[in-house]
Amino acid sequence: MCNLQVHVQCAHRFYEVLPNEVESAELTVEDAVSQILLDLFGKGAVDEVTIRFPSDLRMGLQYCSIDIRAQCFCQFFSLLPRTQENMKHALVKRICSLLKELFGSVNIESVALSPSPRVYEYDENNENQAECCHQPAR
Repeated sequence: MCNLQVHVQCAHRFYEVLPNEVESAELTVEDAVSQILLDLFGKGAVDEVTIRFPSDLRMGLQYCSIDIRAQCFCQFFSLLPRTQENMKHALVKRICSLLKELFGSVNIESVALSPSPRVYEYDENNENQAECCHQPAR
């Protein structure tokens, strides 16, 4: 399993999401990202979505930041090649498309995929077992 962390900055004159609707927006983003993980990895889990609206306005624009923490199975990535670069590209494309609908201008500042601290045991009798793509080949 891999840990996924995404950090996004948004700036727009008007959002579909208002600062007093943050909890609802977080749940909407969580559901949508869960669907993206399902589409790209066959399964996954969103651990946390945090949306922050700073109080200052610059040049009439509203700013917000979005942090997403999730887990996915990199080894089950549905697109080829199964490289970290391709995974990040697919995630950015889909998450950006989703967030543009809610927040207008979106800048995905970072996407990080890292192996989960949990170590998977290799069992040669289990053909369906897959290892994290970040672990060295045996």
